[in-house]
Amino acid sequence: MRHHKYFLSLCIGLLIFSCKKDDNELPPPEQDPPATLEIINSDNVLLNPSGYAPLSAIIQVETKEDVRVSLKVLGKRGADSDILNEFSAFSSDLEIPVHGLYINASNTVELTFYDQSGTDRGTKSYEIKTGFGIADLPFITIEEANRADMAEGLTFVSYFGHASSQFPQRPFMFDSFGDIRWFLDFSGHPQLNQLFYDDGMERLQNGNLYFGSGGQMFGATGNNLVYEIDLFGNVIDTWPMPGYSFHHEVLEKPNGNFLVTVSKDGVATIEDYIIEIDRATKDIVNVWDLNLSLDNTRTALKDDPSDWIHTNAITYDETDDTIIISGRTQGLVKLTSANEVVWI
Repeated sequence: MRHHKYFLSLCIGLLIFSCKKDDNELPPPEQDPPATLEIINSDNVLLNPSGYAPLSAIIQVETKEDVRVSLKVLGKRGADSDILNEFSAFSSDLEIPVHGLYINASNTVELTFYDQSGTDRGTKSYEIKTGFGIADLPFITIEEANRADMAEGLTFVSYFGHASSQFPQRPFMFDSFGDIRWFLDFSGHPQLNQLFYDDGMERLQNGNLYFGSGGQMFGATGNNLVYEIDLFGNVIDTWPMPGYSFHHEVLEKPNGNFLVTVSKDGVATIEDYIIEIDRATKDIVNVWDLNLSLDNTRTALKDDPSDWIHTNAITYDETDDTIIISGRTQGLVKLTSANEVVWI
């Protein structure tokens, strides 16, 4: 027992000895806080720079050194209504796109700057005042919002307006509280003031938006082009379809080409052709004449020899290089690239 007591006493003594502070030990040197980022010019805020996106802006900032930026549009309904965006590029001459402002509000936007080492170099706030939106935009009531189960971001709507003959059609986005945070108004656009996109806009692989603008329905006078635009509504590129008129749908294939539902000009039937437009050359590289692959005398929903199939939608199956079309009066049809029926 004596040996055990002595061993315990020795261990405690060693522990006390090892924990005793060395009076000569110097405290670690204090780290200097990073210097505040020197901003040369930061007061240039361009609201709606394109003239077509009233809830979007560009903030121009010039700094002494290269930095990257994270952006926050503060929501008026707490953190769940904030809009966040991270920019990876470093520059000292920054043009920061801002999307997600509120209609007729004083919006607070925060930019946080990071240097090459990832150090936070400070935050600058901006107040951006917006005006009223289009009177025709709807009022949205959210009945239930399970935000933990939602994907991040806003809900995109390819809106027709309250009247089917109201042009241009106008897309908008709303948040999980029902507040509209982005929309495009092409009423003053030289090409798109009669926009009729029918099945609506979609997102390209590069992040921009794309759609077809046609002139067949409800008196629209669209110009039968496929458009690529950015979120400010700026036209980035267009693709013509000579000899054909757009209706309903355009689809980006994995290789970047476009599949388009069209009517052939100068023939007696409508909405019964599919074309493929080469993204790079803008040439029409394939044509599906549905009169050749299907029975255009078959009737299901109605008997209309001119509008005998009424193709509403198209998708692409890259596993076997086929297309699937939805014809309002003929059902679903799968076709090869040579216009042969796989199944109906």
